[in-house]
Amino acid sequence: MSLPDDAVVLVIGDVAGHDIEAAAAMGQLRSVVRAFAADLHDPGEVLSRVDRIVDSMRIGRVASLTYSILTPIDGGGDWELRYSRAGHLPGLLISDGEVRQLDGAGGRLVGFGATTRQSATERLRPGDVLVLYTDGLVERRDRPAAAPGPGCTDRGARSGRGPRCGDGRGTPRSRTRRIPRG
Repeated sequence: MSLPDDAVVLVIGDVAGHDIEAAAAMGQLRSVVRAFAADLHDPGEVLSRVDRIVDSMRIGRVASLTYSILTPIDGGGDWELRYSRAGHLPGLLISDGEVRQLDGAGGRLVGFGATTRQSATERLRPGDVLVLYTDGLVERRDRPAAAPGPGCTDRGARSGRGPRCGDGRGTPRSRTRRIPRG
């Protein structure tokens, strides 16, 4: 979703379950997030408002969500990333061959009552790779879900040839595109 001033909203979320109720809950969450995104420009405030509305809607599913805004910084092609997480897995930032988890501004899952959420900020430079993912990338049906291991977030992400993550669909880097240069 695009905002004024060439800002771009990135949202990734996951609702527990794989049935029609989970799909309906995700649709409701999507509508609530879009409604607030048009008027609010702080990710923490957006998720705080989402919490209040979802609490009153009594959606019967647990959901995680990361709400991010990318805003171009004048000159040089850098971008500011502001984000807030509601129980969602941390994003990854691959910059200069190093992989870092974006684990700031975390909080509990969506729908567990109204709360004040925080926002975190990162600077993205041309050539950086931002990876946002759901547990579908790292979980396997034959074992419990876990956060991606070092082979996935470090060596594999840097080289694009490292150990496969979770379901065998590739490393995070092989499923992303670089931040545009210039």
